[in-house]
Amino acid sequence: MTNSSLGMDTTCGSYALVGAKAPNAPIVDRLLKAGMIIIAKANLSEWAGSKGFGMVTGWSAVGGQTQSPYVRGGYVLEDKILGHSTPCGSSSGSAVAVAAGFAPVAPGTESDGSIIQPAGRASLYAMKVTVGAYTKGTSPQSPITDSLGGMAKSSGDLANFIGAMMEQDYSSYLTKTWAGQKVAFVDPNKWELHPAVCDRIEIVREKQISEFLQAVATIRESGAEVTENVVLPQVDEIAWEGEDALETVWNSYLGGEINSFLNEYTQSSVRTVEQLIQWNSDHKDLELPPAFPGQQQLENTLKSNLTEEKRQEIVSFIRKIAKDDGFDRIFKETGAEVLIGPLDGRIVTVAAAAGYPAGVAPLGYADNYNGRAHGVAIVAKAGDEGKILQAMSAWEETMSRRIPPPQLVNYEASL
Repeated sequence: MTNSSLGMDTTCGSYALVGAKAPNAPIVDRLLKAGMIIIAKANLSEWAGSKGFGMVTGWSAVGGQTQSPYVRGGYVLEDKILGHSTPCGSSSGSAVAVAAGFAPVAPGTESDGSIIQPAGRASLYAMKVTVGAYTKGTSPQSPITDSLGGMAKSSGDLANFIGAMMEQDYSSYLTKTWAGQKVAFVDPNKWELHPAVCDRIEIVREKQISEFLQAVATIRESGAEVTENVVLPQVDEIAWEGEDALETVWNSYLGGEINSFLNEYTQSSVRTVEQLIQWNSDHKDLELPPAFPGQQQLENTLKSNLTEEKRQEIVSFIRKIAKDDGFDRIFKETGAEVLIGPLDGRIVTVAAAAGYPAGVAPLGYADNYNGRAHGVAIVAKAGDEGKILQAMSAWEETMSRRIPPPQLVNYEASL
């Protein structure tokens, strides 16, 4: 977020922007108007994870490595980008700050999992609202998947925050019951993180699947109309001419989006992607350390040659697979109003491809491994944020309560 009124730099985790100032993002002004007190900016995955390949989530040159308060032993050096010891990201610091009690709520931005994934790893309730909402003044990636959201330790706090952000009252959705709700579930055995980004640990996966299936049973027993094992397209099905269609479009948008973002600054030494890439190259000791020496994503933005006509053709293809053939088909066939699946998978990516809001609720902890938290993703149609909050309200009432981070010094006192 950009907020010069508090006198803080807006760096996106980059040394190139240390000392840079920017006006408030409109969403910040809206939250201030609602009476919120903004106390700090948190660390993030540098440039919202859009800098270089292999950069672990939660790391930025300026802020260093964000640590999860749930993970015993902390981040394991050279763990994979979404490995079990990482906090996930890109809004890593925001999630950790709320989980650790620094603030009751925090905003975030998301194109693909940047709110939902770190909130899930921090055992929080969180939501990315319908794509396109209030993104001006925030670190961008692509208008086809970007939007804002927030995270909190309870469904009620999250509803209040999202309500302030959207200028809507969601209190009527906090029914605390599954009665009357219609819910679709994917098969948890078919959704997991790819081994390229997170190692499969069998005891962790078995626990996640067991807890997910128990949650399905609890929701059915609590009065919801449940449809199991619905088939949602996987991300690898959203392919264009043999390439990841989302990556192709993201790459084509990123450079122009960053340029527009940098031009909003009132004070900055870099104004374009080209200048940013050059600054990083000239200051390798700061920006391109041995552990994360690349800035390939930034560099690739300069190589994209998609015409606008071709880009919109690909965007239409993406929406058809994820929205028309995916969520809309499922909701029509089942009558469900929300779809729930394991967070450890890419359901939130498919939701982003559809342009739909997505949330996360706590499911459990890998106490048989390193203690990290895991959750479930909850997706609804565009504009149906209230339905996600309704499901979260019932979830909080019927599932095992979330525990505070055991790594906190005052953990026992917080129980």
